[in-house]
Amino acid sequence: MFREQSAMKDILEQQAREIMGQQYQLREFKIRLATQERYSRRLEHRLARLENKSNSHNETQRQQLQISSQEKEILNLKARMEEIIKLLAKKSHVSDPIKLDKLDNSSSGDIMQSDMPALSVPTQRPEIKLYRDCSELYGNGHTPGGVFKIHPSNSSAPFEVVCDGKWTVIQRNHLHSRTNFDRGWKDYKDGFGNFDSDFWLGNDKIHRLSSVKTRPFMLKIEIWNIYESKSFYAQYGYFRVANEAKNYSLHVQGYSGNAGDNLNYGSILGPFYHHGRAFTTLDRDNDRWHAGNCAQTNGGGWWYDNCLTADLNGDLYWYPLGTISKSVMKIRPIDNS
Repeated sequence: MFREQSAMKDILEQQAREIMGQQYQLREFKIRLATQERYSRRLEHRLARLENKSNSHNETQRQQLQISSQEKEILNLKARMEEIIKLLAKKSHVSDPIKLDKLDNSSSGDIMQSDMPALSVPTQRPEIKLYRDCSELYGNGHTPGGVFKIHPSNSSAPFEVVCDGKWTVIQRNHLHSRTNFDRGWKDYKDGFGNFDSDFWLGNDKIHRLSSVKTRPFMLKIEIWNIYESKSFYAQYGYFRVANEAKNYSLHVQGYSGNAGDNLNYGSILGPFYHHGRAFTTLDRDNDRWHAGNCAQTNGGGWWYDNCLTADLNGDLYWYPLGTISKSVMKIRPIDNS
């Protein structure tokens, strides 16, 4: 009896091991499938860019034909106008008819000025106060959740951002995003995407927000597990992105959270430190991988090292969670609790 129970126990343990092995294989298959799907979308985006270039060439030719046609029409109109002016001069017995070259050198406003009543100057509308970021909006009676225009103190012009309470959102990305993150340096500098879905605010704007020495910023990254849709977060008490001359290098300190400090230290995968690294894109290789460009291999633009423990604009990866389904990056001044 004891031998039978022991044999049955061995069989059950063996079956349990086989089930665990199958579950592990299934998990690995899902990761590979998600990665392949994302790679396939990158290829589709690249093909679309090539098609756009071809369409752009055809559009240029079409516009040139339109311009040529419009020039011919202008010449015909001028000839017709000269005929009408001569006819009017004959009917009114004007000895010195209006010359066409005078019309060419005068605007319609000059000709009609004497017949027009004086226009009253409208009263200037009061300026709408623009705040430096979403936390100031929140602190001045607003509870922002949407798109607002802000004007950081070191920015020459205001720009729009997505606010999430006191936080200014600088990135949003999904595993099955329709927004193409495989872009060059200029796109990542200026920003791209749709505020209603996925986007990158732009390295230049992120730099201007985070680089005021008297007003340091913090960063919060929210990520979602691909299997359980469970959310994790990584928060950094200090966050700054340098200017373009320094290739928008990343600076973070003071980790807290449950996702893992993947921006500020290496892992068992290797010494991949994103803190202190310059930004790399498809056409600007600033990483430390001597065998190639990390952006071309992993997709997107990021503060690649050699190459990564985290990548939220390319393969949507965060060690040790692996491929994730969604990421959101947002910042706010440190002095806002």
